[in-house]
Amino acid sequence: MGTQFWWFFDAVVVCVTIGFIYTAAAKGFNKGVFRLAGFGLAIVLGLLGSAGLQGFVYQSLFRASIEDAIMSVVSDEEWDVFQEASEQLAISAPDDESVPDPEEFERIFQEVSSGHAEMIYPDWFISSVCDVTEAALVKQRRPHSAERMAVLYDTGHDYQGFCTIVKALHTHDDTQAAVSSIETTLYQPGYLQMIRMAVLLIIGAAILLIFGIISAMAGSLEELMHLGKSNHVLGVLVGIVETAGILLFFIAAVRMVITMTDGQMLVFNPETIGDTKLFRYLYDLIPW
Repeated sequence: MGTQFWWFFDAVVVCVTIGFIYTAAAKGFNKGVFRLAGFGLAIVLGLLGSAGLQGFVYQSLFRASIEDAIMSVVSDEEWDVFQEASEQLAISAPDDESVPDPEEFERIFQEVSSGHAEMIYPDWFISSVCDVTEAALVKQRRPHSAERMAVLYDTGHDYQGFCTIVKALHTHDDTQAAVSSIETTLYQPGYLQMIRMAVLLIIGAAILLIFGIISAMAGSLEELMHLGKSNHVLGVLVGIVETAGILLFFIAAVRMVITMTDGQMLVFNPETIGDTKLFRYLYDLIPW
């Protein structure tokens, strides 16, 4: 989807790099020293501040409402995960194929959760249960996460954790543990990334604005800094730092958009990023 537009991201990298380095070199170091300081601080404080604040912002502003949204699904006694899963299988199954009824789902669940004969959940059981649960959760609040509910089971075959969730969805008892597990696995990663990107952009914009005002008030430092021919050579350093800052903020904005839209936009999606020649390496350079 939209992979034919991969060139857009590479074009941004090339244009920003050439444009900022050339402009900074032409102006010289003494006219760009405040921009150098501004972008340098914006990069460092933006990365450190966003990493340090993302958890606090999530806990303060989002976690409670997310858990309430999950709880509304888990505790809804009119909604049964086995009934929904059976109906979903019936819709997609061929006419001549038998479909497990809710009682069959419950039988398998009871046998596996009790540890009989080292049984494991069939793939159709896991996929159907996870699909209907995710669909119900999305109606309340989108997870904005690349993870699927099946990861709760797939990672090391966590029978206990998966059983806790399925039991809560079926019996609507002991719901808090299930809510916590779903929140941590499905919701927290996506929201933390969106928050970090947003905080990074806000901190960066604020610092650049402050240094922009200082630069406008102070003017050029040409009279104080007599650098001669090295002035334009050192200006390249300003351009490199500016380029790094602009690309960092662009990547943060792209990541935030992809996470917010679940990668469903025409251009801003993981598939298009993966087809780029240059941008994909920068995109994954920082372990967000």
